[in-house]
Order: sequence, then structure tokens, then C-alpha cells
Amino acid sequence: MKQVKITTTATVINTNAHQTQRMTSLEIAKLTGKQHKHVMDAVRKMEAAWVKVCGSKFRLTSRTVIQPNGGTRDVPCYSLTKTECLYIATKFNDEARAKLVLRWEQLERQQLGSSRQQLMLPAPERILQLADHRKSLLILGD
Repeated sequence: MKQVKITTTATVINTNAHQTQRMTSLEIAKLTGKQHKHVMDAVRKMEAAWVKVCGSKFRLTSRTVIQPNGGTRDVPCYSLTKTECLYIATKFNDEARAKLVLRWEQLERQQLGSSRQQLMLPAPERILQLADHRKSLLILGD
């Protein structure tokens, strides 16, 4: 079997003010130790029930992979939300499901960390110090 290098990072998609994290079926395959074609089969088999319940299909896309000879080719894959991934994971064994759940937890912690940095507020003690300092300036100004 040929070795193919596939980059499989989860992506964050910005839509207006709302962010949606997604994971590709390629990352799911790598994470769970399953062949990508088997993950794709599981997704396809479960899509009809998903459409019936949710009214939407899974997002089919592709990723460019580097071939052993240095060339590249596009590989079809699904780009799934957390909810969609966890639904697909019901087909997996316990160990594979656990790996997927833990990966989503890691992604959420990373996103939470970057959100906190973007919204970094001073510690409550520092806010009180600043308020006291401003109050003392106002009193001195009288």
C-alpha cells in the first residue's frame, strides 16, 4: 500500500460573527486508525438518516494530498461539524469513539484559549485597583 502524506488539521470556519469548527473525514480516519474509504462509507451510509432528521446533507469537499513521487492529487472528503462527527462516531468501536470525543475536547479548549486571549480582561483585583486609582484622581481634582 502506498504511503500518502495528508494534512489533517481541523478548521475553524468564520460565518459572520459565528464560528463553526469542522473536522474532515481524513482527520477522523487518521485519528481513529481507520482507512479513509471506510470512514467515507460510514458517512455515506448514515447521511440519509441525517437528512431525514436534520434536513441537510454533510458537506462534501476535497483536500490536496502529496503523493510519494512528489506530485499531488485531490482526495474527496467530508467536512463535518462536531455534532455530525459524533453522530458518525456511533458506528465506531469504543476506542475510536473515545479518541474522537477527546480530540473535539482538545479543539474546544484551544478555541476557548484563543477566544480568551482576544477578549483578555484584567483580573478582577486589577479592575478594582484601577477603579480606586481613578476615584482618588477624581477626589484630588476637586
